[in-house]
Amino acid sequence: MFIFFYLFQHTIEVDGMDQWMGMDQEDSSKEIQMKSCPRCKTIIHFSYRYGDIIKRNFQDIVQVKRMLFAGAGNAEQVSEKIYLQTVKALELNKEWSGELNHSVIRVLSFGLETIKSSLTPRNVQGKMVYPSVPVNQRYLYEVQMDVIERVLKVMKNTPHVVPPSTNIARDRSEQVLTTAPKMKPEFISDILDRVRRLIDSLLNRQKSSEREHHAFIAEVGRLDLIRAYFVLQSHPTYGAAVNSTRLTKEKKELEDLLMRNIKKLTDREKASVKTALQAISRLLNTGLAISEEEH
Repeated sequence: MFIFFYLFQHTIEVDGMDQWMGMDQEDSSKEIQMKSCPRCKTIIHFSYRYGDIIKRNFQDIVQVKRMLFAGAGNAEQVSEKIYLQTVKALELNKEWSGELNHSVIRVLSFGLETIKSSLTPRNVQGKMVYPSVPVNQRYLYEVQMDVIERVLKVMKNTPHVVPPSTNIARDRSEQVLTTAPKMKPEFISDILDRVRRLIDSLLNRQKSSEREHHAFIAEVGRLDLIRAYFVLQSHPTYGAAVNSTRLTKEKKELEDLLMRNIKKLTDREKASVKTALQAISRLLNTGLAISEEEH
């Protein structure tokens, strides 16, 4: 009797999943989105039973992306935009090469030069014509350049990493931050090691999805928070300040959420981290600025 009940219940669950996945019928009126678990909403990337549906769903999403790219502008114009982004990023990275002796500078330079060379225009009857790259490759370049620009902004906000010769306009909060105490060498090395790992993962990809793009943006946001924490730890009076009972809770939150946690921060966790950073900053009177790298 128990076995019969189990099989009956299992059959109902499978039938329900079949209907959810669209094996019984496909509703063309619904929006196209990745297939997910009806209970926990986790995206389903692989399944023996529903493999064909998942593949077809993915192809539909790719087709929609092609249509969106087609409406976003001329392919050559997009190539020109990305090309100019690489030129600007390379110039900034070159300025930092005199300030920093770290492998991330060389990795960034190689990656940017690779993207730039594939988009270099050629002279056709006196007119510079930019190459039209495939949609998926173009999307990968856009994701890579977006993340790299965010990473460079984090590096720019790191005290004594900003080159004196740069003419990039800084708002008032950035001016306050760059006059903060010099970040300790071990912290600079740590943050650049983290940047290196992120850039390696970014540039070694052959394709990218929207989900991966958001994951990279979230990681850059974490880097910026860690950068802010390192700035505070470099302050001469930090050690004495955090030993006070007022900041014990804040220090523990920063260590637990930033330094020991490898998962993506939730909105509540990010708010807690920023509140803790601002509390310490006010005590140390640093005028710390925290940029919004994730949105």
